[in-house]
Amino acid sequence: MAGRPLKFKTPQELEKAMDVYFNKTPFGEYTVTGLALVIGSKQLLSDYEEREGYGEIVRMARLRVENSYEISLRKDGGSNNIFALKNFGWNDKQEIEHNGSAISLTFENKSKDGINYITGEANKQTKRNTNTT
Repeated sequence: MAGRPLKFKTPQELEKAMDVYFNKTPFGEYTVTGLALVIGSKQLLSDYEEREGYGEIVRMARLRVENSYEISLRKDGGSNNIFALKNFGWNDKQEIEHNGSAISLTFENKSKDGINYITGEANKQTKRNTNTT
């Protein structure tokens, strides 16, 4: 932000502008782009996030947007909410490390309160070397 005057001269001014955005926007319609429009651009949003005194305000605002997507996902599902949450760093893939031992995995779908859960257990099976040379 070198050379350009700050739109929000104090962190309190930025926080007030963010509060106006959240108060005027319906809960399920919060977006990072909406925050950027309050500040002036996506780049300025990032710049304020790096600026001392302003960073925590921007991070909490982003967290409120992320929270609205998470609640919408739990309430309505939808790939659009999943996509948005992935942009916040969420992932839906499993990473499994393999060190040479055999592992037996058992998974079972269970439903509780209308929500599907996958449960599982792992049993490590160590292969024994039977070569006697």
